[in-house]
Amino acid sequence: MTDRITFDDKDQSAMPRIRDLPITVSEVYRDLHMKLGSAGAVLAKYPELDRDDLAAVEAYVATTIRARTHDEITDDRFSRRTS
Repeated sequence: MTDRITFDDKDQSAMPRIRDLPITVSEVYRDLHMKLGSAGAVLAKYPELDRDDLAAVEAYVATTIRARTHDEITDDRFSRRTS
């Protein structure tokens, strides 16, 4: 996807991280959209990140959502959009 989103090859259950830092994609996404609400606030909380990291998080999450085939809770399959 991008070299900014990294995975631990030794631990398949590990959460995707940003540039091998101890910061997960889900932490940043949650802060960006649910807790802090702005890129500036997220970058202040995580000074080691930059705006390209935030864009990579957004792209990764969007791609992951589009790739889902079913609801993990109900196991209902999603119908595919044609557009």
